[in-house]
Amino acid sequence: MWYTVSVLVQGIHDGAPPVEDLWEERILLLDASDDAEAGAPARTLAEFDSVEYVGISGHRVKWRFAHVGRVCPIDAPVLKSGVEIFSRFLRKPFDESQDDNGRSRLARDPKRVRLHQ
Repeated sequence: MWYTVSVLVQGIHDGAPPVEDLWEERILLLDASDDAEAGAPARTLAEFDSVEYVGISGHRVKWRFAHVGRVCPIDAPVLKSGVEIFSRFLRKPFDESQDDNGRSRLARDPKRVRLHQ
């Protein structure tokens, strides 16, 4: 069965003055026999994609795996053009990781995401 798996990746900047971390949500498509089996390779793929580089400002930037989020089965017998692979209900028309002012909630709420150090 096919699944979409959401993973969060944290962009850590080591410059001065301190820069608020940036977050990226990735949606991966995985073939697995159940939800638990779909989550493990998602974590492995996200950890494998960890990267470090010097940004345009001259500061080091590190992208690190932070969290496996939603694991959702794709309810379709065959993957083809037009098949729905992701949906969610929202109470407000903006990203759930932002507060009403567009600031990241993830960085300020340690219960929402376990950071990988």
